[in-house]
This record gives sequence, structure tokens and C-alpha cells, in this order.
Amino acid sequence: MNTLPFWKKFSSVCISYKLPIILLFIILTGLSIPGILKLNISVNMESFFLEGDPIIKNQKKFKKLFKNNDFIGVLVESKDIFSKNSLEAIKQISTSLTKNVPFAKQAVSILDAKNPLFNSPQLSFKHNRLISNKDEITKFKSYYKADISQQGVLYSKDHTEAWVLLTLKSYPSKNKWKENKDPLFDVGKAAYNAVKSIQK
Repeated sequence: MNTLPFWKKFSSVCISYKLPIILLFIILTGLSIPGILKLNISVNMESFFLEGDPIIKNQKKFKKLFKNNDFIGVLVESKDIFSKNSLEAIKQISTSLTKNVPFAKQAVSILDAKNPLFNSPQLSFKHNRLISNKDEITKFKSYYKADISQQGVLYSKDHTEAWVLLTLKSYPSKNKWKENKDPLFDVGKAAYNAVKSIQK
């Protein structure tokens, strides 16, 4: 009785008939190319659900009210997100995303959040460089470090992380969008390049 494991038998067969097997794979690859060229890649959540699913219905209601529920988020990590270098980095990321990402609507961060009820302090920048004086910076830091409502939302409670969020405009309709990929692919690629360019 032959006790050789199955995989040894299989490898032996492959070695004996390697040319026909290679030829078979070449033929199968050639036959699959037309289908691959027509492959439509999507990251749209709707493609994962049936048409009548409650999740899709709620998403459509949301889009009807707010137009687009997609956004880009960049997490900035630092020993102190209220330091001069960190604030300038947040400003640079906000500016770069708004300028370079298609369908960009508005960047939101601790630099953009305003509370009209409490007259929240704002910082001044020139060419993404912080130009506010020391008193203005100190007032800004004190305000947000004491603002419990925004801690854990736009920035972490330990002040080592902060979000830069980019809201997006409505995407073109399928009739107007001629690309095979969803617009979100272009948005994601542009956002990655925008942030990567700052790190250089």
C-alpha cells in the first residue's frame, strides 16, 4: 500500500505534466482578461444590500437631507496638539485637503470650530503659519482645554490627538460620472496624496 501523502502525489503529477498545466493556466488567464477589463469596482455601501433594505432606505433619506454623508478624516498625533507645530500641521492639512481633494466642501478641526454662544477664540494664520501673539495662543489653549463638550470629539482628552475632517459635496449622478470607479476612489487617492505631500 502506497502511504505517500496526497500532496506528494499531487506535486508529482504537476511535475510530470508541467507543460500542459502551464498551457492550461495561460488559456484560462487569456479567457478571463475580457471579464477583468469590464470589472466595476465599488466601495458604495448600497452594493452590499438589497434594494429594499431598511439601511439603504435610511441612507437615501439622509442623502436627500444632507446630500453626501461621506467625509475624509485625518488623525493628527502629537505630544501636545495645542503646540505651535501641531496647530500649524492641522492648518496645513486642512488647507491641502480643501484645495486638492475633489468634491471638497469644508474642513473642520479645532481651528474651525466656533461657538457663537461663548465667543470661542480664533487663531490667525498667514500661509499656514501661526501669526497670533502669545496671549491669543494662550487664550485659545485654555479655552479648548477647558471645553469638555468637544473633548473626545475633535480632539482627545489627553490632548495628544486631533481630527481634521473634510466634508464632501454631492457626487455626480451615474449618468454624468463616466469613470468605472466610484468618485470615492478619486477622493481617497487625492486625500492621501494631499497629506503625503505635507510630510515631505
